Amino acid sequence: MSELAGKKIFIESPSRGEKTRLTKMAVANAENLLKSRVEPDLVAMAQEVIKLRKPPRLMEAVDISNISGGMAVGATVTFVDGKPTGQATAISKSRRLKASMTTA
Repeated sequence: MSELAGKKIFIESPSRGEKTRLTKMAVANAENLLKSRVEPDLVAMAQEVIKLRKPPRLMEAVDISNISGGMAVGATVTFVDGKPTGQATAISKSRRLKASMTTA
């Protein structure tokens, strides 16, 4: 993590006292929040918005950005039956982006 942050990172894990109690409370609160969270059915929303008879089985998302206005970079992610496949693809060469944009 230090390499990503660009500075030294310290992770504390208190073993007793007030900080331990606060840490346990924070973890319990986070677990409760995740359990109570209602996630929207994005597949059904996509079906409704683009007026499909059946829910889409395959969805791909593409994000293309420019770094410093010069180099285009991008990424794609694929969802099958509403779940990510875990195979995100990074595109870092502007030539490949231009080629994929013209053939799409």
